[in-house]
Amino acid sequence: MEEQYQALFEMSQDLLCIANVDGYLKKINTQWSKKLGYTVETLTSQPFSNFVHQDDLHKTADEVTKLKEGKPSILFENRYRKADGSYIWLEWSATPFQETGDLFAIARDITEFKEDKNELETLVRELSKRNRQLEDFAYIISHNLRSPVSNIMMLSDFLKQNNPAPSQIEYIDLLENSSLTLNETLRQLVRTVQINRKVNIKKQHVDLSQTLESTKRHLNQMITDNNARIVADFTGVPSIKYSRTYLENIFYNLVSNAIRYRKPEVDPVITIVSERMGAKTKLHFTDNGLGIDLERYGHKIFGLKNTFHDHPDSKGFGLFITKSQINALGGAITVESKELKGTTFTIAI
Repeated sequence: MEEQYQALFEMSQDLLCIANVDGYLKKINTQWSKKLGYTVETLTSQPFSNFVHQDDLHKTADEVTKLKEGKPSILFENRYRKADGSYIWLEWSATPFQETGDLFAIARDITEFKEDKNELETLVRELSKRNRQLEDFAYIISHNLRSPVSNIMMLSDFLKQNNPAPSQIEYIDLLENSSLTLNETLRQLVRTVQINRKVNIKKQHVDLSQTLESTKRHLNQMITDNNARIVADFTGVPSIKYSRTYLENIFYNLVSNAIRYRKPEVDPVITIVSERMGAKTKLHFTDNGLGIDLERYGHKIFGLKNTFHDHPDSKGFGLFITKSQINALGGAITVESKELKGTTFTIAI
């Protein structure tokens, strides 16, 4: 039986050991020498604390004290020095033997995991820094341009009021339309930056039916003019904890888009359904409209000022703002669509 235990002891790819209360390793498997590069004699002839990274000594001593008090140690991490002077990260699980006071421990090398984690955290910090720089740039540019754009708008208005020659009217109209478009772009750019900069967005319980009714009131004329029908089923999830302002804007943008991009001669029908999927709530907005060629435009659909159908009211801001608001609260939006087969937007909150 002893030989079988020894065979199992040596077969493990983890570092196994029995240590005494004085802080010495009494018995170790061959993985200790393979991982750390020391001989068995070197590892067992001195306190194991001699191999622990200086910054981890205090917490290691505290963990050993807990073990001496009869409390197990689970997933404790520290660094051990190798024979070449470098360090590896070990994750420990240990339990005391009540009869002898010895400690039985298993350690797993998590160095690669730690390095990957540190690399990922560094990447996230760098991306966050660059994102803030881009936001600052967008904010500065938009604010610096708004004053000149306002002046151009005032100038075009002044020119129109002073009886321009017929040959000039076309150019004045072009100037006015261009300045209005640029002003709207800057306004939406500022709005997007403001969304991304908000860190404490107020959340509250929002009733989905009430949100839809508010949307219908705001879009009453559009719904009536287009003979649109909205069918909702919120029995799956009647309410969610979310920003009321953001949710109303999301409903407004998706419903108005569905009506705006209706198929000619076909009354628009928009279906909105809520459902619980694990810890997430999903909202599905489905329409019977023109649809989108996702193979051609899928990568652009949530971009700024991207439109995919000719329509006089198309500005290309709605989906961009919608996605920004959803992302700001940790959610996601996806789209399924085929040309002339309608579109479904799914929001995961």
